Amino acid sequence: MSGTLNMANYQTVWSDNFTQDSSLNSGLFPIQWGDSGEFSFNNGLTLTSDGNFAGFSTPDFNASNSYGYGLYQATLSVPSNDQAPGIAVLMWPASNQWPGPEIDLAEQLNGQAYMTVHWAGSDGSDQYQSYFLPGVDLTQQTSVAVDWEKNSLTFYVNGQQVVQYNAGGPVPIPADAADGGQNETLGAQVGGPAGNQLTLYNMSYSQYTGGGTGGAGGTGGAGGSGGSAVPVSNAAPGGTAPSNATSGAGGTGGAGGTAAITPATTNTGGASFASTGDASNSTGQTLYTAPGTDILVGGSGLDVFNVNASSPDGWAEIDNMHSGDVVEIVGFQQYTSTITWTTATDPNGQTGATAEISLAGNGHIDSAVTFAGVSVSEAQSFASGNWHTGSGTPELSIWKV
Repeated sequence: MSGTLNMANYQTVWSDNFTQDSSLNSGLFPIQWGDSGEFSFNNGLTLTSDGNFAGFSTPDFNASNSYGYGLYQATLSVPSNDQAPGIAVLMWPASNQWPGPEIDLAEQLNGQAYMTVHWAGSDGSDQYQSYFLPGVDLTQQTSVAVDWEKNSLTFYVNGQQVVQYNAGGPVPIPADAADGGQNETLGAQVGGPAGNQLTLYNMSYSQYTGGGTGGAGGTGGAGGSGGSAVPVSNAAPGGTAPSNATSGAGGTGGAGGTAAITPATTNTGGASFASTGDASNSTGQTLYTAPGTDILVGGSGLDVFNVNASSPDGWAEIDNMHSGDVVEIVGFQQYTSTITWTTATDPNGQTGATAEISLAGNGHIDSAVTFAGVSVSEAQSFASGNWHTGSGTPELSIWKV
């Protein structure tokens, strides 16, 4: 499969070029909120927050309203990477019942762009998984898209696939109304402090007609939560930080790297020793540790390494950490847990900068993460921490810029 979006595989149902509009098309976007002064047209539709939320969407309030499976696209920009959180281009559950299947094509927090999938957990709580987009500069016109099909969600930035979630993996794929679920609206909103802005140049919806939806998988592993909610109904965004993918609700295995335990990599300490990941993968992987000692192998795409710091006998080796990759230390609590950098050799015989994690902050090392071939000084240069909570699970995000 190709990682490039091929529009020859789709039939456009509708497309709105905001650069040619002087007002919002209320027939296409009948749901609007905010003051009229927060909407302006000048080579695009600009939403400007006055301290409250403003936005628009296709019809909701009925599960069969708006649209089902297909390709949802938008082109946008923001005036500054420093503006506060609050912008979102999103697909919202057509029933207007939340938590539910919410798919965020673009959000931004602390200058970082990211995409998020939300779903309702078994207890009705919001579960979510985000994909962090280092290197994506939303101050430039940026095209984002998601192809929602029966068994997959495939995300694109500027026509290139960045991540795909498949049925049976960590992110549940929602069913549309025709398949017994509900449809999705497409819209955008801006909120946060007065002055926050989002400019839209185009939005469209297309239906898949054949030839492959593009892109190999690369998610895999345990279920996840992360990102930030931007619900329309209660007009209040969540307060969590973005990440490529964060750990959370349940499950192991899945697409994007299977465990391969071999005698040659058996930990002499007696714990299981597994290697997962594909160095030749170019579409991005989401990899997870299991109890024991793990080797997580990154590819050339934007990879996510999820490390469960509370896992028994936990020692993770990160191979091929490069710019844009993210490591999630699950269980790390801000103001309590501590991280100490040292040079160490892991049970696999690889030497590199090693993060020693003490969850209780009492000096007891609960988990270690060795960045193979990376010096301590280099690791400390990209070890910018961003603490956040996804569905109650504290985490520390480390990414290489």
